[in-house]
Amino acid sequence: MKRLLSLKVTTNYRTLLSTNNNNTSTNTNTNTNINNNNNNSNNYSTSTCSLSRLNNGGYANINNYSLKQQLQRQEQKQQYQFSNSSSSSRSSNNCRLISPQQSTLIYKLITTSSSRLFNSLQQQQYHISRSISFSSKLFKQSSFSERYKPPTHKKQEYVYRDTNGNQWIDNYEYFRNLDCGDVQQSIDCENHYVEQYRNHKLTDRDTPNLTQKQDRYRSISELADILREENESTTIEAPESYKDFEEEIDGFQYLTDERGVYYRRQCSSNSSSSSNDRQVKQILFKNGMDNGYKLTTNDIVSFKFAEDNSTYLYVADVGQEKYHCFVRRVEQSSSTLQFNSKSLDHIENIISAEWALNNDIYYTIPNELNRPYRIYKRQIGSNQPDELIYEELDDQYFLDVVKSKDGKYLFFCSNSKSSTCVFYIDLYDKNSKPKICLKRTDNLEYYVEHNNDQFIIFANFDKKDLSIYIAPDTIENGSIDDIKELLPTIDNLSIRDVDVFQDKLVLCELYNSSPRIRVISKNPLTNQFDPNHSKSIQFPEVSSIQLGINQGKNKKHIRVLASSPLVPNTSFDIDLYDDTMTKYPSPTITGPLSLNKDDFICEKVFVESTKTNGVKIPMSLQYCFRNPILIKGYGAYGTVMDTGYDQEDLALLKRGWVVATAHVRGGGELGRNWYESGKKMNKKNSIYDFVDCLEYLIASGFTSARYLVAHGSSAGGVLMGNMALAYPQYFGAIVAKVPFVDMISAMLDESLPLTTHEFGEWGNPSDPDVFNYISSYDPYRIVPSELAIQTAAKMSDSDRDDKLKTLPSMLVTCSLQDIRVPYWQPLKWVAKLRESISNGSNNNSNNNNNNNNQKQQENVLLLKVEDHGHFGSKIRSDYMDDLSFEQAFIINSIDRIK
Repeated sequence: MKRLLSLKVTTNYRTLLSTNNNNTSTNTNTNTNINNNNNNSNNYSTSTCSLSRLNNGGYANINNYSLKQQLQRQEQKQQYQFSNSSSSSRSSNNCRLISPQQSTLIYKLITTSSSRLFNSLQQQQYHISRSISFSSKLFKQSSFSERYKPPTHKKQEYVYRDTNGNQWIDNYEYFRNLDCGDVQQSIDCENHYVEQYRNHKLTDRDTPNLTQKQDRYRSISELADILREENESTTIEAPESYKDFEEEIDGFQYLTDERGVYYRRQCSSNSSSSSNDRQVKQILFKNGMDNGYKLTTNDIVSFKFAEDNSTYLYVADVGQEKYHCFVRRVEQSSSTLQFNSKSLDHIENIISAEWALNNDIYYTIPNELNRPYRIYKRQIGSNQPDELIYEELDDQYFLDVVKSKDGKYLFFCSNSKSSTCVFYIDLYDKNSKPKICLKRTDNLEYYVEHNNDQFIIFANFDKKDLSIYIAPDTIENGSIDDIKELLPTIDNLSIRDVDVFQDKLVLCELYNSSPRIRVISKNPLTNQFDPNHSKSIQFPEVSSIQLGINQGKNKKHIRVLASSPLVPNTSFDIDLYDDTMTKYPSPTITGPLSLNKDDFICEKVFVESTKTNGVKIPMSLQYCFRNPILIKGYGAYGTVMDTGYDQEDLALLKRGWVVATAHVRGGGELGRNWYESGKKMNKKNSIYDFVDCLEYLIASGFTSARYLVAHGSSAGGVLMGNMALAYPQYFGAIVAKVPFVDMISAMLDESLPLTTHEFGEWGNPSDPDVFNYISSYDPYRIVPSELAIQTAAKMSDSDRDDKLKTLPSMLVTCSLQDIRVPYWQPLKWVAKLRESISNGSNNNSNNNNNNNNQKQQENVLLLKVEDHGHFGSKIRSDYMDDLSFEQAFIINSIDRIK
């Protein structure tokens, strides 16, 4: 889902709200990763220093089928024609519509007898005609569902058999073959149906409940244009003095100019620099070509300097989540004061990279399933072949490489979803070979830093939350008996990041789901970090914080960046010794989506679980009125749902919507136990928690049933699928972006890149108990044989419960280049939903005929097939198109409810 470019040092406040970011600010990280989107920019490993559980959710088949080629081919076809008459015996192609010429002719025939009145009314504005019900008096305007038939898909029976004797039929398994003409036609039809929905001229029956007078729109396309203009016209402006307080790193500030050029300049505190030096830009990166690849700042996932502070590397996505490492050196021109960078090396097909000493680089490469499994060492400028350092043969484990903050040790981390093994190399010992810190143990995950002559180890023994231990830096193949506990675990605590200094340990945490910074000092008597010598700095309960670069072992101040739902990243300096905090000016938002934060309430509530005694589910809320609600959910991989600044929410907040984030079990908001209680055989707790949250919103008077819109992506698609099929009565609409909805078939296919690694998250369905448990909530398998999508406008919820389950309006997306959740999962799911709806419609046609006098409200089911990766398009215009259409769908789904 949503792509966040976060460079941890400098904020590019002058960019538009456009870049595919939750947080529009752009902070540059010189020695740590530039994280893209919700901890997910590089989902193949877990950084030793970041401590974050990265989302590896999804399954992949990489293919080169181009959606653009489909659309070009589609444009060459004759215009589709379709008659809505039930007696029509024309072609069964379900992508047909009335041509504009036919529509005009029919329109004139119907209105001939009242042409004078019609011509008079036609001259009036569209919104005036809404109030006089002209369509019901003179002619019947067609609603979208009356005019256009949804696609239907060819069925090809395929019999699944697993090793436990389970057998079932899947009529849409052939969708995996993108070269099949029927699959391409299905994709064409789904996208054509979306375009029909986008461009359909709306009637009173399509929008009987417009929530905003300024949103008088005649089509979804027109509403999307309004929203796009709002988003594009809104900018983030930096304070005039922001360059004066930008974080200093080794005597430099790292900045981005108005053209998107990433550069550095010497700081005034650098005693060796002159005033001229401080004005000179040392260009590090600018959008354009590098070694034959066209790159932008959105493509960069990490940026790191070597020990000489002139040579640097950056890792970039060159397309389809293929990563390359580009090595460059910044040099001064011999004829001018201008600094530019020179290309030194280029390493293809890597996952992560880290500097050692003497400009050596250690890097990981993926195998054919995209699992990082080998670590190599390269000497820059040498003709020697790269040296293989380590190979991980077990498909469960992903490799990562990271350097300790003091630069003395290099750590290799071999991670699964449930265990970790960390190797270390002493970079100052030329003969050092990889040694194991703590031997691998089931259900033990740990991460390592170095301070003086000790390793600081963050570990979760016995599935508990992280505790902090120390061990001598000579430990090898150690166990829990070889390490000493420094800080015991705390209930409801999640450690998100750590910074180690000479005599201070800084923890970036969530405590009871609220962010804080905890500074732990050393005990003067023992010279060890002591939890009794600690202080905490609290931030607002609905906000997001992250540590700056904070380079160096001896620091008096540390930089922290904080944002809230209506305020972008703001810089703070915390004095480590007297606990004072300096807040620098916040950026300002200008344009149509500039909202006064004082007009809104940002709060966190704790919802009682109806399934588990004593459990309270945190839910973040932003609102100024109690109105329609967008409720978001994820609940997997221990991922924390960010509650900082999110540009995608502003258009809804402006229109009086409530934005809610349900921090359900399976996430990491309340620590390790919160994560464990929502994974594998506890996964249904995530679903129950989400339902408890939405029922709380209704019971508390924030809204009423069917004025809720649910939103989830990737693994959050499990929630969305269950909401649509088990709890549809609550929702006006559901948005499921690249949803993980065909779980059993994916988890049984170990040829997919992430399947084996995912056993630690979902379980292995080769186990009969796991198979039955996953099958009970797998969105593809729980689709009933019959569904309804047409509901009587005056039907009560109690009446509806006695009839067919009725899907709310749904927008589902998939991407042809997605290597986590391949396109065929959402495509199969929507095809099966359409088949079920068709069965329900056919079997209940007599009942509908007996109620012709009762108006019907038709919900819509849309599948938008796109031609990019899991996190959406990195092209600004494409991102804005997708965002504005999604927002228009959400708003219209409530406007159309009576």
